[in-house]
Amino acid sequence: MKYVPGDVLYGRTNVFGGYSQKGAVQSNVVTMSSNVDKQYPTKYYLYGGYGAGSGKVTANTVNVKSDFSGTIYGGYSSGNGAVTNNRVNLYHSVNAKGSVSGNTLGVQALYNKPLTAKTISNMKNLNFYLPQNIKNGLTVLKADVVVPKEGTTVNMYANGGVNLRTGNSVYLL
Repeated sequence: MKYVPGDVLYGRTNVFGGYSQKGAVQSNVVTMSSNVDKQYPTKYYLYGGYGAGSGKVTANTVNVKSDFSGTIYGGYSSGNGAVTNNRVNLYHSVNAKGSVSGNTLGVQALYNKPLTAKTISNMKNLNFYLPQNIKNGLTVLKADVVVPKEGTTVNMYANGGVNLRTGNSVYLL
């Protein structure tokens, strides 16, 4: 993982799972597991993979396991490299700006409160993972803006089943 401290001019902090000026950026993982945005007030940008040239940016992952406010990209190219099969997994609320690039957004639901996101876009797959003790009537993910891609697939997984009764409901998005 490459960490680039924020500079005075822009006041932002970049965290890269993988970074390349020319080559491919593949199979990197960034996990945000503490509330650093509260400790250090700056603009945060998380990149599973970042390509600055023509290399492919593929199969990178960002895991957000704490409250987070910033911009998240599973994969990103500032050059002309293809950005495919990247993933962002949300385990906590996120106040993310910009678009999340890549193909899959995985949302690990909390049993008693919704997760939040500002904008969700450029997703081929939205995967929701429900815990067994999920609360009746819960909205799993609340987003200010959702821009679906043509052919977006929404999947819901309930490993071990859920403790809901007939007539109960859970709202995914």
